[in-house]
Amino acid sequence: MAKIVWIIIGFLGAKVTNEALFLLLNQSQAGVNISNAALPAVGASFVLCYCFYNAISGKSIFGIPAPGTHVKCPDCRELIKKDARKCKHCGCSLRVEL
Repeated sequence: MAKIVWIIIGFLGAKVTNEALFLLLNQSQAGVNISNAALPAVGASFVLCYCFYNAISGKSIFGIPAPGTHVKCPDCRELIKKDARKCKHCGCSLRVEL
């Protein structure tokens, strides 16, 4: 689910970035030139690439714990990061799998 949300955010963010930069750069009466038309596309591609990277790497949306990044502590059942060695809630030492 998080991957789909990241991809949707990427496309929407790219569209908004493209439109905002295009309007900002072309407010002069001189008209549109090639550099003013290309820069918004570059900005939009950065937004799109960032969101696709987050979707592929499995990052959680807005800091919400995701199954790919968090697990439940065996003692207190609170969510902790997957690579934690000790639970920050109860202090339980977690088994490190090699």
